[in-house]
Amino acid sequence: RSKKQKNKESINVDISLEDALLDYKIPLSTLNHEGRGIVHRLDRGTSGCIVLAKNDDVHAKLVTEFFIRGVKKNYVALVPFHRRDDQGSDGDDNNTRIAMTDGLKES
Repeated sequence: RSKKQKNKESINVDISLEDALLDYKIPLSTLNHEGRGIVHRLDRGTSGCIVLAKNDDVHAKLVTEFFIRGVKKNYVALVPFHRRDDQGSDGDDNNTRIAMTDGLKES
């Protein structure tokens, strides 16, 4: 969702990813007529990661790799880490850290 100015008033406007990229003059392939540039939607129900192609040649190669299952996926998770009081303090007032875990799932 983006905001556009109209008579000095800010209004919310729904805009697709495709339209937003084209508005910024980013070229997208034309092979997928339902959504220009969209090659594949990874884990649609969870992360919503989208693979895009900027030209038709790369788009065709990527679609082929997904179709023959030649794409190796690595998952990385960023999770909040809260230090318990009994673990001591390192002098930092903020006891919340971001911990990164990789290799959770490979498919």
